[in-house]
Amino acid sequence: MLAASLAGCATSDQSAPDTNPATSTSPPSSSTTTTTLTDSSTTSQPSGAGKGTIDDPIAGGDFAQVGDWRVRVIGVSADATADVLAENQFNDEPDEGKQFFIATLEAEYTGTDSGTAWADLTWKALGPSAVAYESLDSYCGVIPDGLSDAGETFPGGVVIGNVCWSVTSDDAANLVMLLEESFSFDST
Repeated sequence: MLAASLAGCATSDQSAPDTNPATSTSPPSSSTTTTTLTDSSTTSQPSGAGKGTIDDPIAGGDFAQVGDWRVRVIGVSADATADVLAENQFNDEPDEGKQFFIATLEAEYTGTDSGTAWADLTWKALGPSAVAYESLDSYCGVIPDGLSDAGETFPGGVVIGNVCWSVTSDDAANLVMLLEESFSFDST
């Protein structure tokens, strides 16, 4: 399992980040610098900070290999409630004391055949309450530019999409995303 920090990745207006798909012909090398979105500005950090554990998550914006996918968080909206409610008239408001939290992921398929990010990866969020938010238990409804809308991807293909959790307002500012290969029984 990989842990990635979601704190400090928020855009300054707290709205959902632009998720127009990016294109890529080859993956950046592991020594490249990646960009982390912060509350007031955009800063660059070298890749590789953090071990990818709950206690030492990788920084938002850094890439990590998870199964056949090279993934990074490229933005968050800590209170995406208005965006989610506007996306579909049948979406319900979050429960009292909760808000919708969106993370935007960029995922490059590095396998040899093809894959589908939303089927190949499992994501959870963990905050100071120490209780994991899972996508089915903390369902947001129909979300803008969902990763679940990304189709089959072939080697070198890149998809960008949002994942969402309904989280307590107390946890929203300090979430860590837990990302693992679906149907993986490894505890690493």
